[in-house]
Order: sequence, then C-alpha cells, then structure tokens
Amino acid sequence: MASPPSTVESTIRGNVSDDVKNDIHQVMTGLVFEPTFAWSVGSKLRITDVDRLDASQGALVNGGPLETTTARVICELDVDGCQLRIVSSSVTMDDGLGTSKCEIWEAKEGVLIASGSHTKMRPSASKL
Repeated sequence: MASPPSTVESTIRGNVSDDVKNDIHQVMTGLVFEPTFAWSVGSKLRITDVDRLDASQGALVNGGPLETTTARVICELDVDGCQLRIVSSSVTMDDGLGTSKCEIWEAKEGVLIASGSHTKMRPSASKL
C-alpha cells in the first residue's frame, strides 16, 4: 500500500498558507490511498487550487450582520481520457449555518456535467 506524500505539492495554487494546503492534501490523500470503493478513480485526484475568498457581511441576524467565509477547492481528474474539473465551495456563517456546493465540469469544453448542494443549520430549540 502506497503512503501519501508528506508535504504540499508545488502545483497547488491558491491564497491560503502552505500549512492549510498541506492539511487539505493530507485529508484527501488519506481518504483515497486506502483500497476503498472507487479507489482506482479517487487516487487520481489532483488538488490544483485552494482559496479562501473574502469574508463578507450579509443579512442581519439577531440584530447584527451575519459574517460569512467562503472557501474553494479545485481538483482535476482524468477518467478514460476525459479531463474533469471538480469545484467545491463551502460557505460558513457565524450563526451555525453553512452550505456547500460541488460542480463537476468537463475541462476541455467547459461543459457542466453535474452540480449538487448541501445546506445545514442549527436545529431549533426544543419546545418540550
């Protein structure tokens, strides 16, 4: 069994520190270096970009502005000669809210193949 590289590859672009890039790289490679379901595909993932986008203030919640932070990770993957670009964005908010979106693009033609999203929120207090 191959072991994941211990340092960030120099090909990862983005505006986050090398420590953050290395942490994300370690998580990704740790998930796909074990012989698991779809290992033959997952082991070919290459992280190309890791960015933290500007924090912003949005709607008012509980009388104050809602702070948001957005992060984006881009990976590339070659599957049977088809070059895929996987763009994953996550938005976290300071009131326990969060959302993530993932898009899979055919890189050469720029065609969107699939898109999905997930939203989470803090549950309401029990009325019992």
